[in-house]
Amino acid sequence: MTYTKRFSSQWIPSGPAGTQITLQEMRRLALEDHQSPEVQTLAAEVQDAFGLDAWLRSVWVFVPDPEDAEYVKSPTFQFHESLEHYQHTGQLIFQGDCDDASTLAASILRALGYPAWFTAIRMPQNPEFEHVYTTVDM
Repeated sequence: MTYTKRFSSQWIPSGPAGTQITLQEMRRLALEDHQSPEVQTLAAEVQDAFGLDAWLRSVWVFVPDPEDAEYVKSPTFQFHESLEHYQHTGQLIFQGDCDDASTLAASILRALGYPAWFTAIRMPQNPEFEHVYTTVDM
């Protein structure tokens, strides 16, 4: 199977408007990729929603975005990035920040037939959202 990396960029404003755009892009990527062969492969490995958290914790390395940029990787891109790492090291590793992990988790959950959504959180004194995670309705 040949995979061609595709990139897109867009300007994202700061504050709640930027958070909304980022969450919309995460949703688009998760929904777009949940039926891909790559995400279906990961879903088969995870098997069910209960195993997803443990699986992600076993393969995930947190790597923050640069200070002046916001990256969101598609689940298919993450799969191929991990596959490249595996071919060089023999170790299956996924890497990125919380929005990447959340996008991958949501896509896998959708592939398993579970509805999933994103929850963005911030500290009370900070107007900027600082973290996002995936929630599943079981």
